[in-house]
Amino acid sequence: MCNYFIFYLIQMSNTIFTVWSIVLLCTLYFTQPTSGLNYESNCIPTNTISFCDTDKFLECIDYSCNCNSTMNWDRIQNKCGINVGQACVLAPNEGDPPCYGTAVCQENSGNPVCTCVAPDYPAENGEFCIHLVDTAGSNCRNLGVSCNAEKQLACRGSSCLCNPGWEDYRGNCYASFNTTCVSGSVIPHENCFDAFGLECSEETGRCECGLPEDEVWGEFNDFGFFLCQRKVGAVCNDSLDEFFDLHCVNTALCKKPSEDAPSPICVCPPGWIPSLDRLKCVPEVVLEYGENCTIRGNTHACNRDKNLRCLCGDTHCNCACGTGLSPSAAGVCHAGFESPCKIGDEAEDHLTCLDEAFLKCDVRHGKCGCQDNSAQFYDYRKQKCVLKVTEECDPAGVGDPRYIQCPATSTCRQIQDRHLCWCMQTYFPTGDLTSCQSSSVGTKLTHGDACNDWDYKRYCPEYFNNLFCVNSTCQCPEGGYSFDGVYCYADYGTACNTSSTLPKDTCNYRRFLECSPTRDTCICRSSFVYEPEIGREACFFKLNSTCDMKPDLCVANAFCYSINPDATSGSCQCKEGYRPGDGDEYAICIPEYETPSTPKPSTSTQENSANALHNYISTILLVLIASSALYFR
Repeated sequence: MCNYFIFYLIQMSNTIFTVWSIVLLCTLYFTQPTSGLNYESNCIPTNTISFCDTDKFLECIDYSCNCNSTMNWDRIQNKCGINVGQACVLAPNEGDPPCYGTAVCQENSGNPVCTCVAPDYPAENGEFCIHLVDTAGSNCRNLGVSCNAEKQLACRGSSCLCNPGWEDYRGNCYASFNTTCVSGSVIPHENCFDAFGLECSEETGRCECGLPEDEVWGEFNDFGFFLCQRKVGAVCNDSLDEFFDLHCVNTALCKKPSEDAPSPICVCPPGWIPSLDRLKCVPEVVLEYGENCTIRGNTHACNRDKNLRCLCGDTHCNCACGTGLSPSAAGVCHAGFESPCKIGDEAEDHLTCLDEAFLKCDVRHGKCGCQDNSAQFYDYRKQKCVLKVTEECDPAGVGDPRYIQCPATSTCRQIQDRHLCWCMQTYFPTGDLTSCQSSSVGTKLTHGDACNDWDYKRYCPEYFNNLFCVNSTCQCPEGGYSFDGVYCYADYGTACNTSSTLPKDTCNYRRFLECSPTRDTCICRSSFVYEPEIGREACFFKLNSTCDMKPDLCVANAFCYSINPDATSGSCQCKEGYRPGDGDEYAICIPEYETPSTPKPSTSTQENSANALHNYISTILLVLIASSALYFR
């Protein structure tokens, strides 16, 4: 709407208006709420719809909601306040403006005016009172307000707060542990905070625990504030009324060791023992990362030296790293990705970046990041930095956690003279190179095509067809596979898997193979026998098995026979001069003279036949002679 309004004004305007003034007026008119504009909001003096908040005594001055010249914006009261020396109302109603800051409305020569009350006094310009704040927590945002530095106060944000080393107690700043103090002084900022068990040492002039031998300055139950705590074995007070006065070190309990003991002492809970310095209770058995743990009060048995905490889920608790920390292989919690960190030999474990995740501390930002942001990125699923696609990798370190890895769906492979993280077949790199996405854009090569094993755009289909780029040619992998026109199937004796349909796990059915469920190896089907002779190396029909006349695929020395010359199938029969083998050899044909127990004769086949014929004729002649002799007798 504003665009049409600007166009209209430009057409109708004279030389007094400029384009910029028209744009400003349009913007102010159409972008303001309907009423009650706040301090320093844009405004139009003549606009009766969008106007400055009169309840806060604001006026539209120079196109901005502001206080008039007799007032200043009071940040505490959130409205305009009357300056010092200006007329005011002694008993103001809700519709009357108040005096600014700490000024009060008093009569002066019979006229009520805003006046500074001692010890406050007017500023040099006379508009507001100079006010010194003595109480911690008071607001210091208004003009003329300052915090009393002598009382260890300073304006931080919008409030007067105690300086570091002093503690706020009921608005006063008391000296904390190791802070300078004045022995015997009753002035709060010179006195030690006795509610925390501190006393001012005459020797050092600093606040210390009252019983140095039995007390230590420590954090109270991880709540963020400190106090003097009784060491293990020291006398304590178990009265809740003196909860802060005499409290045991963390993990210790204030109780009587026995019923007849004169007073309670700080003791360790069951299963815990005092440390050598008595400053804490340590578990008798320290639990390591991943072990089940139990929380008793605010204590646990997880190894605190490794920064472990006892973290609980819905059903059980385990020793683990807290938020922002990551475990090393040794179960030590280190700073994780984008967690605060430090460098140097003195840095604690939880502030040193986890090197096993290939993190380093970015000194400029004070946070853990990848060692090379241009070539690496943080994988939240793996919880470590990984290489980007096309970055150089180490093939010897693939799968080794000591080496940085390639992202998912990519592999470390040789590309010309270097090893790079490269997308697998049918995958293309994303724009930010943090992963490879599945795509159907690439060209699928077939058996015999020229190829490059690194080219994911023109590739041999390894997964689906079991074709690999070997010696720059798409072909079956070496070691027992054959191509059937589309796929490379497993050959006789090659490993297979009956539950898989992939070619690499499937036996070549065109070669009469099947996968043995007991041996997971390709074998011949039941009607076939394998012949390992060079040049044959295949499954052939056994004797008496139904076979095809063409091609004839019967076992050696056999042929596919049928009494019908026009038949297309028959059964495998031994050729002339051969007979079926005995026992397990029945599936094959052996020479007629061979028997399982008789060695093969050294004579030739022709000699064997002549001898057999001679023996046959001799036997017939003998039979005839014997018969004739009997007849003539």
